[in-house]
Amino acid sequence: MPVILSAYPELTNELRVKTGYNTNVFDFFYDSNGEIHQLDKADVMTVSNLSKVQTLKLSDPLGVWHPETYNLKIQCKCIINAPVFLFGPDGLAARKGGKIGIALIWTAKDASVRGTAPLGELDSETTGPVQIENTLVYKPHKLRGTLSLKTVLYLKERGRPSGEEFHLADDPGCILGVLDETKIIIDGKGSVFPVVETNAPARPLWWVSCNWQDALDDSFTEDNFALYLNTGHKDFPALNANAGLANSPLLAEIVASALQILIVKVLNDPSAAQDTINGTNITKGSIASVVHYLLQTLNCGTSTNNPDGMAVLIRESLSGRMRIGG
Repeated sequence: MPVILSAYPELTNELRVKTGYNTNVFDFFYDSNGEIHQLDKADVMTVSNLSKVQTLKLSDPLGVWHPETYNLKIQCKCIINAPVFLFGPDGLAARKGGKIGIALIWTAKDASVRGTAPLGELDSETTGPVQIENTLVYKPHKLRGTLSLKTVLYLKERGRPSGEEFHLADDPGCILGVLDETKIIIDGKGSVFPVVETNAPARPLWWVSCNWQDALDDSFTEDNFALYLNTGHKDFPALNANAGLANSPLLAEIVASALQILIVKVLNDPSAAQDTINGTNITKGSIASVVHYLLQTLNCGTSTNNPDGMAVLIRESLSGRMRIGG
C-alpha cells in the first residue's frame, strides 16, 4: 500500500483529543401521515467492517418505515470543547482570519449517490464549547444498503498566515481530517455479525450459538447464529469491547474463533458446503451467503481438515484489515 505524504498538517488523534471533540450523535426519524416518528438504532458489528467505525442498524418500532416508501431524517449533534487548538502554527489554519468548516460527507454506494452537508464553522475567536447541529433529509427511493457518514474538517478560509504558519493548508475546500465515521445499515440487507451481551456468571466468557436448519436459506440473524459475550464473567472487563476490534486483542481473538466455528459448521454440512463455496443456490442474506463472503474475503481456504492452518489465515486476514482500517 503506497504511503501518501500530505503537503500540509492534517488532524491527528492527539489534536482531536486536545479539542475535546465529542463524537457525532445521530438520531433518525421519518414522516408518516403528518406525524414524525423516531427510528430505533442499535450498535452492531459487521463482517465487512473490522476497523473502529461505529455501525448502526435502523428499525421501526411501528414496523412501518422502509426507505423505498418513506423519507429519512437524520439529526446530528457534535461538540468541540476547545476549538482554539485548531488554529496557529501547531493547528490546521491561520489564527488571523482563518476559518475551518465542519461538514458531513455521506455516501451510499449501493444507491450510487453521495453528497456533503455543511454543519458549521470555527475561527480562532470561537470560544468553546461549540455545539454543532443539523438535520439531513433524504427522500424516498434515495437510499438503500449502507449509508456512510464522515464528519470532517475542511479549510473554509485561508486567512492571513503569519511567518510561522505558511506550512498550513492554503486551498479553501481541502479536507483537513476526519473527526469520526458512522455507518448506517438502511434496509437491513447488510451482513450483520450478531453479538449478544448476556449476564450469566456461571457460564464461560463467550460462546457461539448455531441454530439454523438450512444454511442456504436461513437468514444470518441472531435467531440462527450469535456470538454471546458474558458481562457476568469476571474477565469481561478485560475485553474492552466498546473499543472495537482494532483496540481489543482479546475481542479480536474471540471473533476470529467465532468466525472459524461458523465457517467449519457450514462446510461440514454436505447439503450446503459446495453451494456455499461456489456461491450458488444461496438466498441473499442467508448463513451460506455470509460464509461465502468470508471465504472470499479472509482467504482462509475451504478444507476443514486443516483447522490449525485455517485459524492462522483468519487471524492474519483480520489483523491486516484492522491495521488498514485503524
